[in-house]
Amino acid sequence: MLEFRSGGDAAFYAVLGAEAIDEGVNIRVQSLASKLEGTLGITDLIAGYWNLLIEFDPRLTTQSKLETTVTQRYSSLEQTAQHQRAEVVIPVRYDGTDLLEVSRLTGLSPNEIARVHTARTYRVYALGFTPGFAYLGSLESLLHVPRLSVPRTVTPAHSLAIAGAQTGIYPLASPGGWRVIGNALRRVFDPTRTKPFLLQAGDTVRFVSRPDGQLEGEAAEVTPNSARDGIPTFAVLEAGLLTSVQDDGRPMVGRYGLGRAGALDGRSSHLANALVGNVSNAATLEISLRGPVLEALSPALVAVTGGGVSLRLNGRDAPLNQSLNVKQGDRLEFPHVPHGSRAYLAVQGGFDAAMVYGSRGTDLRSGIGGQRLAAGAVLHRVETRDAGRAGFAFTPYSATRRVTTLRVSSGPQASLFPPSAWRTFLSATYVVASGDRMGLRLSGAALGAARFEIVSEGVPVGSVQVNSSGLPMLLLSDRGTLGGYAKIAVVQRRDLPKAAQLRSGDALRFRLEG
Repeated sequence: MLEFRSGGDAAFYAVLGAEAIDEGVNIRVQSLASKLEGTLGITDLIAGYWNLLIEFDPRLTTQSKLETTVTQRYSSLEQTAQHQRAEVVIPVRYDGTDLLEVSRLTGLSPNEIARVHTARTYRVYALGFTPGFAYLGSLESLLHVPRLSVPRTVTPAHSLAIAGAQTGIYPLASPGGWRVIGNALRRVFDPTRTKPFLLQAGDTVRFVSRPDGQLEGEAAEVTPNSARDGIPTFAVLEAGLLTSVQDDGRPMVGRYGLGRAGALDGRSSHLANALVGNVSNAATLEISLRGPVLEALSPALVAVTGGGVSLRLNGRDAPLNQSLNVKQGDRLEFPHVPHGSRAYLAVQGGFDAAMVYGSRGTDLRSGIGGQRLAAGAVLHRVETRDAGRAGFAFTPYSATRRVTTLRVSSGPQASLFPPSAWRTFLSATYVVASGDRMGLRLSGAALGAARFEIVSEGVPVGSVQVNSSGLPMLLLSDRGTLGGYAKIAVVQRRDLPKAAQLRSGDALRFRLEG
């Protein structure tokens, strides 16, 4: 079978089977993903158990054209089994924080849980959610338990967890809703290794119990990826709250569980680059809420756009949205302002950082790419022949609104939500309770659904996800690439920059379009 399902206005799903964990269906999903690599306009391919999320750039192609291509590629799929890559043995200490609760839910003792869990060989169906997180199936039915009703804000690295018919290891400390039954003693992701990912789709995994085992040797420290062959431009005197090098992000890496990275407010980043004469995807500094203190090490042409901060040059207010010349010894500061969340500093030539998987952007979770600012660091720029001219300016339209409206398309699980939930979703005013580059947690009216949990699948950027608490969460660029919660809607691509500027306490509403 082949069907198509909505994933928003810049993504859709190719559905190859029933919503279940089926090895034969997953083999076809992985094969289809391989056949679609290199297709014009596709920006990512994220394979799940039974479907394939296809993200695309609407400026280069359309969903209709891509559906035709997918249908053609699907018709030529080989039905033979995918080559099994390797069998990987992972020792485990069964002492997880949820072990006793899982014992209560299943009626099995902790020792019985360990025995049942180690009795099977598991297949890697996909990598996603976080870098190197392998979705393993199928779990013995005796151990099937629901996800947490409210995901933890932090699940420790190396946690071995279960949810429904799935099991997996959290490679990094991250939010998560699976129940932790133990701790893996091998690292499934280490960016300092020649091959960072221990597991790949198609591998098989066996767990062995090691009650007194310890985690393998400490991972080497990840050194900053800032390039050193450009022109030294700024010394970082103070780092600020969260400042990182970002560009348009990392394409085609969702299959590894890597986030896209990139500027959350691409519109403001592009504007800053335009003001200094850069190409639109040149690397800028993304500055969140409280900015760094920088000292110029060489003359440069710069511009600052976006929200969350103002600009001071040598202790005096300087304009945003305008190109400015700075000279050696000048000091730039970015004081906090009460509106907006992220600003972008562009320098002519673009900031120079390591190019990893096609991007200079900083993946804050995995530690690859660009650079997160730290006091004492030196920022470089790419050399350019044109010294540039100051004075180019842009006055953005900035009508003050008490409530931000975000346009959405129906999400992949829209049909799970009854009409009453949709009425609530589209009429309620929500408030940002907290947020980061992964997403915005919202408070307000809860939504009801026929079910909140699904078999894990690719998660489009901009998804409005609802867990069993009934509260929506808006997922941004650094979201987990696969997930198992229902998605009622997807924020349209053109409104993602507005979402990126929301901060705790801001109010928003959703409007269905298309």
